[in-house]
Amino acid sequence: MRRYPKQARSKAKVEAIVQAANQQLRLTGYDGLSTAEVAKQANVSVGTLYQFFDNKDDLMEAIAEAHIDDLQRYQSEFLGPDSIYVPPEILVNRMLDWLVQHNKHFPTFHPLFTGAWQDKEFTSVMDEGLENIVTGISQILRHHGPHLSEQNATLGATVLISVTKGMFLMLESSPETTHDAIVEETKRLCLLYFNDLVSST
Repeated sequence: MRRYPKQARSKAKVEAIVQAANQQLRLTGYDGLSTAEVAKQANVSVGTLYQFFDNKDDLMEAIAEAHIDDLQRYQSEFLGPDSIYVPPEILVNRMLDWLVQHNKHFPTFHPLFTGAWQDKEFTSVMDEGLENIVTGISQILRHHGPHLSEQNATLGATVLISVTKGMFLMLESSPETTHDAIVEETKRLCLLYFNDLVSST
């Protein structure tokens, strides 16, 4: 059973453990996940790890919780009621930059976001998060393009999400030297599509 830290120092250790588990889980999958290796990568003792996590399933639960918390923060920051007043070019830049940085911190995000990782527990977390993100983007599209039907706005939001998924697939298969250019081109493509959609009649 997971135990939640109360002191700042303990919270920092747990965060390091969860981040290390993310890194290893991305490389080895659940079967290859080793609590000893996670503790080593987090620079804590195995005993410290077991103070907070009984087993690998507890680590998986913590990773899922981290994704849920971050997706909720993402929705609140970028897709809240005030987001309709943010210029689209600024919103697109900030949203994509956040996703890229989040994936660097939690590398299990990319395979979940693109659907490459078919773990049922994690997939359900991502599906719910993406549904809320699509709803938020749809509302922004309808604010900037009042003529859009709810169905067309939802379709447009889904297309924008799909383009972003394509960016992550390209980042995964491309040299790191090209990553900045891929991100910038994705931003440009998303903004062109956004503007075309809201200005169409």
